[in-house]
Amino acid sequence: MLRRIRSILCGLSLLLFVTLLIAWPFARRNPVGLWYKHTDTIYNSSLSIKTPHFYFVTIDGKQLSIGHWRHPKIFDLELTLLLLKYRAISETPAQITEEPFLKRDGVHTGPNPLYPWPPSVAARFAGLTYEHQHDASKAILVHRITLPMWLPLTLLAIAPAIRGYRLMLRFDRLRTGHCPSCGYDLRATPNLCPECGHATDAALSR
Repeated sequence: MLRRIRSILCGLSLLLFVTLLIAWPFARRNPVGLWYKHTDTIYNSSLSIKTPHFYFVTIDGKQLSIGHWRHPKIFDLELTLLLLKYRAISETPAQITEEPFLKRDGVHTGPNPLYPWPPSVAARFAGLTYEHQHDASKAILVHRITLPMWLPLTLLAIAPAIRGYRLMLRFDRLRTGHCPSCGYDLRATPNLCPECGHATDAALSR
């Protein structure tokens, strides 16, 4: 069971690594990503606010941003500006709903709807940026971490690289008549490794 879980996690790491590696060149010109919108109601002692909550992953140039945010004031301001814009150029309601802030709840493609991120005070260390805001009285919640692209690519490549090395080592040991588990020479005992007790595939098939 544990071996199967490790295989699944290794496969997911490889899939995410390939996805980021493919998306990275496209993000050099225009940001790419996924975001999820969920509208919920926030209650406290003084107000009840129904406002969207955005979860996002955005690749922009050489960095990756992950986080989520809910900010009723920003959302209301953007909504007001959009409505004024569309009234000025007489757009239809169907075209208005194409704006990121006004899309339905669910998963969408593209950069975070707040992109480009407004100037803010954030903690920075070794190329990483972390921002946190929380104000329960105004239903404000912001979490965002920005990483240089090489960091997640390196971390995601570790598990597949180790798995690939082990598979190559196992194949080479089997080809040369050694135990695939510990590397002991099995020419004298081809069915069972006297060093670690590993049974060969030929012995198991019998």
